[in-house]
Amino acid sequence: MFNPTSIILKMGIKMKIMKLNDYVENKRVTQVEDQIDYQNNLLSQKFELIDFEKNFKNLVVNGLISELQSISKTSNDFDFKILNKEINDYPYKYKCEFNIWIELQAAQYYLYVDADPNKSLNSIWISVESSGYQRKLDEKEIEFENLIQLNFEEYLIDCVLEFEKYN
Repeated sequence: MFNPTSIILKMGIKMKIMKLNDYVENKRVTQVEDQIDYQNNLLSQKFELIDFEKNFKNLVVNGLISELQSISKTSNDFDFKILNKEINDYPYKYKCEFNIWIELQAAQYYLYVDADPNKSLNSIWISVESSGYQRKLDEKEIEFENLIQLNFEEYLIDCVLEFEKYN
């Protein structure tokens, strides 16, 4: 005996199975796409970190250190001498302890360069601190591309002279 209701039920079950298969297939495709995106993001972050490390080593470790070592002016009113320096690869830090004699008065200062790829992949933070007063004289964020243009000798002397003016 022919039962039209059973045919309709069978078709409905078949349609639900088809929809379930479509759902499962769509989920699988979405998961594969998400995994590919995740791997691409990891790879991109790795390349950005490698670029960051290169910039830090080239511009700060090689460039800044050689520029600071070239500041060896000695005259009647100004002398600069690096006393100690520390470099950490990670976290990316450079610390330089130096003395400046201005008109026969010696003062000790610290130059800190901090770079954190979690904060910014394009910049570093520079600060100058008075050793005796344990106070920051200046702190600024500088992008790697602008670091080349910064004259550290002028920057350090400006910080010290500004500090001396108000003390």
